[in-house]
Amino acid sequence: MRPDNNTNNFDRRQNPSWLAAHLPRLNRSGSEDLFTLITAWLGNRLWSPSKNTDPKLLWNYIELHGLGGIAGKMTQLENIDCDYISDCGWERYLANTMHHARALKTCKRINDIANSKNYHVGIMKGPALAEHVYKDGGVRSYSDIDIYTDSKKTAQSLIEAVNGNTLTRSTNKHHRFGDTLKIDAKIDGWICEFTYPRNYSSDPMYDLINEYIDQIVCNNTNQTILNSVDPTIHMIYLILHMVIGHFYSRLIWFVDIEILYGEYKSKIDFDKIENILSKLQMANAAHYVLDFCKSNFESSIPQIALRGSNNKFSFHTTCLANKNIIHRRYSLDHIKKSRILNNYFLISFKFFLFADKTPLFGKNNAARWTTRRALNPFYIHNNIIFIFTKHCISLLFFITAKLFTLYEYFTNKLRIPFNNETISQTTKVS
Repeated sequence: MRPDNNTNNFDRRQNPSWLAAHLPRLNRSGSEDLFTLITAWLGNRLWSPSKNTDPKLLWNYIELHGLGGIAGKMTQLENIDCDYISDCGWERYLANTMHHARALKTCKRINDIANSKNYHVGIMKGPALAEHVYKDGGVRSYSDIDIYTDSKKTAQSLIEAVNGNTLTRSTNKHHRFGDTLKIDAKIDGWICEFTYPRNYSSDPMYDLINEYIDQIVCNNTNQTILNSVDPTIHMIYLILHMVIGHFYSRLIWFVDIEILYGEYKSKIDFDKIENILSKLQMANAAHYVLDFCKSNFESSIPQIALRGSNNKFSFHTTCLANKNIIHRRYSLDHIKKSRILNNYFLISFKFFLFADKTPLFGKNNAARWTTRRALNPFYIHNNIIFIFTKHCISLLFFITAKLFTLYEYFTNKLRIPFNNETISQTTKVS
C-alpha cells in the first residue's frame, strides 16, 4: 500500500523488516548462511547457521530478503537445526499461508467478475508465484496483487465492478518519479496494482506488456482462481522487475527465477528470452541474473551470453557484490532523507546504468525511456522537442552514469565487506 494513504496498515516502507539501515551489518559467516539456507531448501538438506552467527540478527536478514517462508517450510520438514530461526520461520510460514488464502479469495472474486463481463485479465508475481510456481502459499510472501488488463478502460471498469476504492498516487515521492502506467485500488483490504498497455512506454517492462499482452491476459474460462501467464514472458518480467525496479536488492527474487525454471523448464524458451531482451537492450540483465542463480544455487539454469567486450566496471557487477545485496545498499525502500536523494539519482539514471551498450545517437532505448518519463506528463512525444531532448539526455546521462558507475565501483572496493571482517568471497558472484 502507498505511504500517502493514511489508512494503509500494510505499507512495506513503514515496516523495518524491509530495511537494512537500522540493522548491524551481518558478518561473513552470516552472509554465507543466507545462501546455504537457500541451497539446503532447494536440495532438501539439513541446515544450521554458523557458530559465529547471531541467530536473531540472521533472522532479521532472512526476513529482509523474503526468505522467512523458506525457513518455515524447512521447519515443517524438520530440516533446520536452530530453535530460534525454526520458531520464527514457522510463525512466518503460517502467517504467509493465511495471507495467501485471503489473496486467493480476492483473486477469485476479481476473476469471477472479469469472466462474467468477458474482461481479459492476468496476474503475475505475488499470488501467481505462490500458487503456480512454489505451489505453497506459506513459502512465498508478498505485499500486493499485480493485475494486468488489456486496456485502461478494462481496469477502471473492473475496479468499479468489484467495488474497489481507487487510490491517488503520490507525485512527489522518489518511488513515483516519472511517468506511471498503473492504477492502484484497494479491494477487500488489498492493494491491487492494475497495469495495462499504453502508447509511448517509458519503461522496458511496459514495452514488454505492450508487445505481449495477449500472452499475459486472458478470459479465464476454465474457472481456476488464477490464470497461468506464459512462463517465458513471466520470467522476462521478473528479471526486468528485479533489475530495473529494485536493483537486485533481495535474494527472494533470484529464488523466484530458479523455482520458475524448475517448475516450467520444458515450457520456457530461453532463445525467446534472449531475443526479446536483446531488442529491449536488456540482455545483460538476464545474463547476470541467470549467472547469479547458477553460481549460488547449484543451478542447471541455461545461460545467456554477455553483450559488450569490457564489463569489469558494469553497474550490474557492483549491485551484485555480495555485501551490497545482503545489506540492500541499492534498495529504493530506504526512508532516510539522505538515501531518498540518492534514490532520485538512481531512478533518473537507471536505464543508462543497466541497459546494454548501444550507440549514443542511434536506437538507444535508455534515452527513449528516460525522455518519455520526462516529457510524457507534458504530452510531448515524437516532435522536434522530443528528439532534441532525447539527444541531450543521451549524451549527458550517458557520461554521468559512467562516472557514477566508476565511483561506485572504486568506493565499493574500499568499503569494508562485512562487520570488520575481511571477506574471502566463497560464494561466487559475477
